[in-house]
Amino acid sequence: MNKTHFLDLPSDRQNRLRVLALRRFLPGAGTSYDLLTMPEFQTVADQSVSRLLYGMVYSGLLNRYGATSGRTYMTNRLGYVVLVTLDESLRQKLRNGG
Repeated sequence: MNKTHFLDLPSDRQNRLRVLALRRFLPGAGTSYDLLTMPEFQTVADQSVSRLLYGMVYSGLLNRYGATSGRTYMTNRLGYVVLVTLDESLRQKLRNGG
């Protein structure tokens, strides 16, 4: 299968993948493999997923733990704010008191 570079995707698809990454790491720490096994990420190049995570860590949306033996990621407070901003369903749930 021919995989696409993340930046070659339409911006709405890029935002959807960012939301999925933030949601995946919201309840607890996970690895990049957790994203790579999600159906939505199957068409995205593996290196692009790694760069996406690095960019999210560098911009302050995710916390990264671990070193060479395995890195794990977790959504932090700023990442949660961005997640609520980008994810309409979560925003509606918070408005309704849930």
